[in-house]
Amino acid sequence: MNPKEVAIDGEKQPRTARGVRTRRAILDAAAAEFSEHGYHDGSISGITRRAGVALGSFYTYFDSKDAVFRALVRDMSGQVRDYVTPRIAGAKVWMSELIGMVLSAVNVITAKLLRLPFRKALAEHPFGEQRTQVPAARFLHRPL
Repeated sequence: MNPKEVAIDGEKQPRTARGVRTRRAILDAAAAEFSEHGYHDGSISGITRRAGVALGSFYTYFDSKDAVFRALVRDMSGQVRDYVTPRIAGAKVWMSELIGMVLSAVNVITAKLLRLPFRKALAEHPFGEQRTQVPAARFLHRPL
């Protein structure tokens, strides 16, 4: 690993604009691969084929399939945060409006990235098993 790269959970950050584009292509390809095949049947070679990069390019940024999956989940979480934050920053909103905005953000990200097959991949991943066992409705129908 290059000393100027920072590792986060087996993930190395790019230092150039080209590296940023390559890493983004790998993450997008991983989303498609896991959506189509699930976590267990998805493969690094499938990800690199979809991204149009060499196997070595994958390992430049990620140490394993687990590392790219975790980075993908972090990336999706960041997209939700980026969608919600400006909508609530500095605004005084009632709780019902806030819940509506959060649900709207979740629906946008779900429609875009968390299609049913990707949910299966998330459920298959060891850290996803516990999270997918709790129905979202349990939290949506609690009194304020």
